Amino acid sequence: MFYQKGGVEYIEQAFVNAREVDKTADLYYNDYNIETGGAKLATMNTMLDGFRARSVPISGVGFQMHVYMDYPSVASITAAFKSVVDRNLKVKITELDIPINNPYGGAYQGGDVKTTYTLQLGLAQKKRYCEVVKAYMDTVPPHLRGGVTIWGVSDPSSWLMQQLFQNRHADWPLLFDAEYAPKPALRGVADALTGKACTAT
Repeated sequence: MFYQKGGVEYIEQAFVNAREVDKTADLYYNDYNIETGGAKLATMNTMLDGFRARSVPISGVGFQMHVYMDYPSVASITAAFKSVVDRNLKVKITELDIPINNPYGGAYQGGDVKTTYTLQLGLAQKKRYCEVVKAYMDTVPPHLRGGVTIWGVSDPSSWLMQQLFQNRHADWPLLFDAEYAPKPALRGVADALTGKACTAT
């Protein structure tokens, strides 16, 4: 509705208005699927360059990061982070989750649906969480790190259960299980934050 009535300039005006209200708050543009690269990331970066040219107040970019075990590549994620860092803007991971199943992947669509959580799957997820967070730590310098937020606490409470999988089966996208016990994924995040190697062990 904002776009239809006011055009794309409403985004710019929102940042201007926010800065008028709070002179010190970090102001982020937050979006999804920008970590995959391609046209959406390029369009966003063009927008950011326009903001800078017109002195629009913006502090950083939030990457929602609803990613999968096999997509996107770490190289794509790293390049997307770097494109923001190169513009001297902060980077924040705002909604990270990594389900075991990828409903858009060929294996899943071919019938290879994981319906039981196993330690092997958990360790693979641990490595993936570690790789994503490590890409952030390696690419974003400390003064431009806005932080990392995991999008939920325990697996059954994840928004993915209803909206992505439509409650057809269970999945385990978060760091804690149904009993709030820590999963290997939690160790993967900790390993990345402390500079340890990302492993599936």
